[in-house]
Amino acid sequence: MILRKLPLAAAMALIGGVALFVLGFIVRGWSADEVVTQWFTQSQDTLWGSIAVGIYMVFAPRWAPVIVIAIAALIAFARRSLRAGLQFGLTVGLTWLPVLFVKMIIHRPRPVALKLVHPQLGPPSDWSFPSGHTTIITALVVTALLYSLARHGRPSRWLLVLAPLAIVAIVTTVWTVGVHYPTDTLGSLLWVLLASPFVWQIVSWALGLRTPQRALPPARH
Repeated sequence: MILRKLPLAAAMALIGGVALFVLGFIVRGWSADEVVTQWFTQSQDTLWGSIAVGIYMVFAPRWAPVIVIAIAALIAFARRSLRAGLQFGLTVGLTWLPVLFVKMIIHRPRPVALKLVHPQLGPPSDWSFPSGHTTIITALVVTALLYSLARHGRPSRWLLVLAPLAIVAIVTTVWTVGVHYPTDTLGSLLWVLLASPFVWQIVSWALGLRTPQRALPPARH
């Protein structure tokens, strides 16, 4: 079943990759959408601003891999299956990793701190496009949906509610902190939503895991 779905998933991933690079080359010298980031940084003095800074720090590049590994380990322990944990962790990691190289190719500068109501808290040293924070959170929730679909035959209702909320939260977080343009987050969303199903299927195939992994009905005698 995985191999039969691979061509469609591969085509979607290819479209996602092309869209990511095309958007990146279009916007790398463009900053008209910085006005959105400027508006959101006004809320840094509010309760939401404090929450946003906390979210941003927790999912900083040095901590994000630790969080992914911890979740994968919990899945492996709960399912008593190392492969199940690897399936989750590798899907998230391999979806997120290409973004680091895209940043180095596109070379889009970060929003100009002097134009923001509240300058960034220690401006990041890497490039702006696409958003790594948005990529990692979106990859986490999309992979969780794929995992739920594979195990139960349908996504969890809770995940269907929490997934878009988590994505909105991280997108508005990086705007509020002032480290990304809206088009940075758009690029991340395009990539993850289109590419993660392909990564999931490749990882599942490599680990010898079938999808969907629904329990078979009991045999009738």
